[in-house]
Amino acid sequence: MTSVDLGVEQLYGALREKELVPDSCRAVFIGGSVARGWQHSRSDTDLYLVSGEAWEGESDGFNTVAVDPASVPTNVTFVDGNRIELRYWQESQFDQVLAKVTWDAYQNADSFGQKLSQHEAALLSRLTSALVLVGDEWVTRRREEVAASAFRSMLALRCLSEADSWVRDALGMTESGDFASAVLAAQNALAASADALSLGSHEYSIEPKWRARRMEIIGSPILPFDRYWELATMRTYDPANPTAWIESVLEVCREVALEVEV
Repeated sequence: MTSVDLGVEQLYGALREKELVPDSCRAVFIGGSVARGWQHSRSDTDLYLVSGEAWEGESDGFNTVAVDPASVPTNVTFVDGNRIELRYWQESQFDQVLAKVTWDAYQNADSFGQKLSQHEAALLSRLTSALVLVGDEWVTRRREEVAASAFRSMLALRCLSEADSWVRDALGMTESGDFASAVLAAQNALAASADALSLGSHEYSIEPKWRARRMEIIGSPILPFDRYWELATMRTYDPANPTAWIESVLEVCREVALEVEV
């Protein structure tokens, strides 16, 4: 059973009974696989609670973030056997994260890597596809702010830069005869290129485990799912001629780099 099976009202009621919802809560939403209907039998439910004040209840951990305050309290609880991971963000923290992805910040190509932490990026990306329990108006307004920001472009630029770096490595390794390393570099280049392509189609998540799902959804003519899957699974790789597969992957990466708009 998942939180979707439970129903949002039942889940929210159970959390209230457990005294896990702050009184100053602006919004409560589910992010990640459960929100998108991609969950599996062992999936956790990632629950985000955004409040006007700091969480004063008990917590069993925290996520480190690059805003003030520099931590997000976390809790794990179970509702009808479903594991729920709660993260208690303050609205002021959200505002600081959003300020990092303005178009002014985008002018500095290194700003994303230097300033936006993994947990902050997950907050923004998961908000775009969230399943809302409380605070529809708040979530709608914030989604519009994220969509109008440079967040997607920052992610796409990072992925394209990573892909370019891996392409250059793969070329150099191939020229040096280090084919095993070149194959691994080409795999990484393909992964980064696929993520960039997804972002170009306004799929904000770049979690590796859902890459195939995203590629299937976007149906890109540049890299159709069947072609992506053929390369990702190395179906046509020939150990006697590794260069052929490597060159096929790198050519796809070059095509993606020319087509993705950031």
